[in-house]
Amino acid sequence: MNAGQGCSNPRMGPVRSLPSTERVLFYYQDRGLTGPYVGMAPIADQLTKICYTSTNQWHPPNNVYDHSDDGINAHADKLWDAFQAGRNNNPQERILWWDWEENDSSTRHSINVPTSVQYDATRDTFHAAFYEVRIPPGYSTFQVTQEQADRLRAEAARYSAAVAKRLCDRADSAGLTGYEQISYAHPDVPSTGVGWAAQYAQINPTWFCPYMLGGSIPCYFSGSIGEMNANIANPSYWTDTYAAQIKAQRAAFGSSFKIIPTIWAKWFRNEGGIDNANPANFPNGDPCVPSGFMTNVFNAILDAGADGAAIFQNSDQASSTGDLADRYSARHGELAAIVMARGDFVGIRY
Repeated sequence: MNAGQGCSNPRMGPVRSLPSTERVLFYYQDRGLTGPYVGMAPIADQLTKICYTSTNQWHPPNNVYDHSDDGINAHADKLWDAFQAGRNNNPQERILWWDWEENDSSTRHSINVPTSVQYDATRDTFHAAFYEVRIPPGYSTFQVTQEQADRLRAEAARYSAAVAKRLCDRADSAGLTGYEQISYAHPDVPSTGVGWAAQYAQINPTWFCPYMLGGSIPCYFSGSIGEMNANIANPSYWTDTYAAQIKAQRAAFGSSFKIIPTIWAKWFRNEGGIDNANPANFPNGDPCVPSGFMTNVFNAILDAGADGAAIFQNSDQASSTGDLADRYSARHGELAAIVMARGDFVGIRY
């Protein structure tokens, strides 16, 4: 067993098998290198395509998390179908990007939860299925005892591992050699709940080590409009924090765990407005981050020990045109310049 693996039989696909001296840059399978992405055309051979599955696609059948074996398999099969539709039989698309998210307003709940979890649908909602560290007393609108939070996390890790296993089994049955999967929201960035080391013990031995290639914490330029305006010339306001998070995660999860953070050339306003059509949502009315910001964040996470990055590419950004598309392209060109300068990025091909 390699240090940091945490299980006896880790699933070792092409990305996970890369040595620490080689890195990857993940890119959506359905985005071409045109318009806002033409800046990455010079590194086409160094890009690795992934198949993104959206938050909506991750919703369980009938919006209910069924913890029975049949229910978990049905959830995974729904995701497998979405993955197959997204990759459209392209042999170069064999990595599934999980974008499984929940929020406080969600009404999704679970059924057939083991009695040992002491699950209450009204109180615990989706927390027995969706793993997150920020659910001890005092977090947002969800308040339970620490003991109940621990029970819910343990069951959520079990549920998630079973979904991951089913997806791997489907890939193996279909003969899709090299299949791998990475989670956007997991491991979860510690807040008022479980730290990195405790989270490693909860999710790595039975979930991440056997079935996932690694994790992808978001490293966005996000915050309130006030925060963004105050730091419009100071990317380190964000990137120093992200570098520290990656170092802390590496210390807890070990040298062999793949850390591939997600980066985005667009401001993310936490108040909920990220639509290009609403300039007031962004500093100076521009949804694109300033010149140099992508250079700063990419170098910061790589210097901190990340194994590469995943480029978030939502449809709003992808459909941009004119000067806005040119600015996005220039920011993506910053990434290309770093890839070429560092020389350690490899494009996975099958």
